[in-house]
Amino acid sequence: MEFGNIYYYFFTLFIFINLTILCVKLLINKSDRFVNIFIFSLLLFAFLLHFVKLFFEPYVSDYPKSFSSVTFENICAVNTIIFPWIYLSKNKILKDYMVTIGLISGLGSIILPYRSVGFDALTFDIARFYIDHYILFLAPFLMLITHQYRFNLKSVFKVPFVFYGILVLILTNEVILMAIGIINGDINYLLDPNHRNGALLFGPNKYMLEFDWLYNPFVPKIFKTVPFGPNAGKTMYWPIIWAIIPAYIYIVLGGAFMNLVFNVILEKKLSFENQSSIIGNPIE
Repeated sequence: MEFGNIYYYFFTLFIFINLTILCVKLLINKSDRFVNIFIFSLLLFAFLLHFVKLFFEPYVSDYPKSFSSVTFENICAVNTIIFPWIYLSKNKILKDYMVTIGLISGLGSIILPYRSVGFDALTFDIARFYIDHYILFLAPFLMLITHQYRFNLKSVFKVPFVFYGILVLILTNEVILMAIGIINGDINYLLDPNHRNGALLFGPNKYMLEFDWLYNPFVPKIFKTVPFGPNAGKTMYWPIIWAIIPAYIYIVLGGAFMNLVFNVILEKKLSFENQSSIIGNPIE
């Protein structure tokens, strides 16, 4: 990937790191009500920003095709739309999904923002992209750091199945958009991994080829080959099915890492600090 103005990229990361620190300092001793309102406000802002973009370029010049951008067209779009309502719900499995996938997808999009890599000038859409994806990371992070949500390692083994459901939702969305004419094309266009494949439903796109060592070892050959008909033997990743094993492995590994950070390292640090405080301030 080429990062365009590299100073913009690192300056953006610098801003987000400091904003995260400020948010933690703001919430650390606040009431649950204050924390709830703050996190929900972040998620609601991202939700609204996701739809407001239709009033700005480049979306205004691309009606009606640009309407597809506010639908369930990729994982981060789905998360931006559903996270505020998952946050308000009491569904444990959905919150497990929100925390695990939110941290992974949000942080990943900020560190490797392939849609905005290469920008040399700050536009509304670049700013919107970064803000929305940053909030996908920040909200779950604050839920964990304020102990509003307790990460459970056992729960992460269920998260991939919710993720598969999200992939089916995105595929359904693509078929509907094509059926009603917002997206032009046929089945071959739909299956092409380099067209409208932000969620990688139809296999790795050209941006992912250099990372094939991360996923290809976990994709059985049958799931990336046409099995029957005149094209039998040709390479074609089976929609969604090709990603089942890699997604499971990396989601569980990501969850295990989060458990290590939030339930082991941070808790030991807090325990040590509390013990030090007691030793340093003996009861008279």
